[in-house]
Amino acid sequence: MFADDLKAYTIFKNFNNVDSPLQNFINKFYDYCQLNGLKIAIEKCSVLHLGKSNPLIKYSIINSPIKEINSDESVRDLGIHFSNDLKWDKHVTIITNKAMRCSFSIFKSIRSKNPKILISLFNIYVRPILEFSSQVFNPYLDKDIKSIEKIQKDFLRWVFRRNYPFTESPGYQNLLTLFQQESLFHRRIKADLNLFHQHICGQISIKNNNSYSISTLKTRNFQNILPIACTTKPRFHSFFVRTARLYKLLPHYMRNSTPNQFKRLLATFNLSQFIDSLPDHHKRLLDKF
Repeated sequence: MFADDLKAYTIFKNFNNVDSPLQNFINKFYDYCQLNGLKIAIEKCSVLHLGKSNPLIKYSIINSPIKEINSDESVRDLGIHFSNDLKWDKHVTIITNKAMRCSFSIFKSIRSKNPKILISLFNIYVRPILEFSSQVFNPYLDKDIKSIEKIQKDFLRWVFRRNYPFTESPGYQNLLTLFQQESLFHRRIKADLNLFHQHICGQISIKNNNSYSISTLKTRNFQNILPIACTTKPRFHSFFVRTARLYKLLPHYMRNSTPNQFKRLLATFNLSQFIDSLPDHHKRLLDKF
């Protein structure tokens, strides 16, 4: 439950018995609301079925069917748009369109040529649109990664052209260096690692659903992270699984640090050089920019 919003779910382990306890919960919750004078906005309720073997049970509130999210739709939950295939193209489309409109507004409203002012405005108003809860949706498809990155790429190009209208715009990597920016792709990886380290250190508690295991090396008393094997792409690219694969390759001094130390070390960590040093099978997953 969050403020005036409530989420309920059930997991089907025995597909021979499709009697869902979720409908029983819905009925009891409706009775509770009636007893306490609370109104349920049925038109705002929705059902999201996940999994290929989902029995797709129909749910209702006082005989009124609850809207189901179809394959071409998404449902918004705390700012993230979820679809039943657990892909993020719909969410990426929504946030990139919003971020692009915000970028246009900045250039239309602000006449300054000062790169520091313009880029500060981008970092304050545009970048949070693209990075909010990125640990949840961090995309793995190239088209989604490039779609998000294009927002910053175009903005930096506009800043350059405003200052040097008669000079050909350099490539994206050179623009990042010139304006002291980091690719959004690398920033999302660092956000993943930072949250994962907080979880490992016990600073935050999140159910990881056995996405990884930890073994202690006897020689150095050092914890070794072992990601699980996955059979589906959504699971393979989910937060704990994808981040555990990379986290276990970080230098020991970083993994042995406190959460605050780790955050400071990560801020100056050269992720490009780190990715270049990885084995090819890891590099293929990360070498996007």
